[in-house]
Amino acid sequence: METIDNRLNQTIFRYLTALAAHLDNIPKSHSIEHVHEARVATRRLRAALWVLKKQFSKKERKKWGKTLSRLSDVLSETRDLDVHIEFLKNFPGAALSKKQAQGLNELATIYKIRRRDAQTKALAEVKRFNKTKIPDQIGRAVAQDNGRDDHGLRALARKKVTRCLKNLLAYEPYVKKPHARKKLHRMRIEAKHLRYTLELFQAIYPGESEEYLRNLVEIQRALGSVHEFDVWLEQARALKNNRQLSGFLKYYHHECEKCRKTWYEKFVHLWKKHKHAKTWQKIYEMVS
Repeated sequence: METIDNRLNQTIFRYLTALAAHLDNIPKSHSIEHVHEARVATRRLRAALWVLKKQFSKKERKKWGKTLSRLSDVLSETRDLDVHIEFLKNFPGAALSKKQAQGLNELATIYKIRRRDAQTKALAEVKRFNKTKIPDQIGRAVAQDNGRDDHGLRALARKKVTRCLKNLLAYEPYVKKPHARKKLHRMRIEAKHLRYTLELFQAIYPGESEEYLRNLVEIQRALGSVHEFDVWLEQARALKNNRQLSGFLKYYHHECEKCRKTWYEKFVHLWKKHKHAKTWQKIYEMVS
């Protein structure tokens, strides 16, 4: 009979396999999705290291965590530029004047150059990471007999998921504060932590957790979009002295503010919906 421990290990092996496959494809493929999926795999692995930290030595956790974090940061920089370039490619504004169109093209060029530089940095980091053999080390450590039983894993799931849930709900007072940018960004991070922790324990709650994971992805995506526009608006302010953008930046700022408002309102709607549906309480009850 397959144990929860076996299924948990299989989940981590899937993360390791996904990371290796997407890292291998980053230099070979023009698809931007490999960067995104590799970044997600690093985040899932970091969550697993946190959840199962007693299984690994402190030295191992520190080394693996630091290296995965560095890789994740480089991939995030690259992915964020991909998202911004895609936004500019499909800019939502109405028909642009000739001067505005020139400004849009100039801004897109600026970010394409940054993306090219980020790609060089990402390729170097992927090469460096592959030399560390850390995925193999994590795989061997996970495969070792750790003495975990189903009862102990359920208790661990309860402890970790409850902590993540409390951390997320601690930011609820900022839901209706659209200008609390740093707090909303932290809330997004806590939603992400809860999502990845719950994903890891799907072996325990295979049916129930699926709907809650979809709910968390919705929340995370909405808050992520709010944060993206916050970052882009800040970057635009740093470009205010670029004369080639002078006819476009004001219009660009207006459109970004409008898109941010739309995503923020979507987030508030989602939060109210899940609060009314007692989603967070049901997650707590599921692991209790």
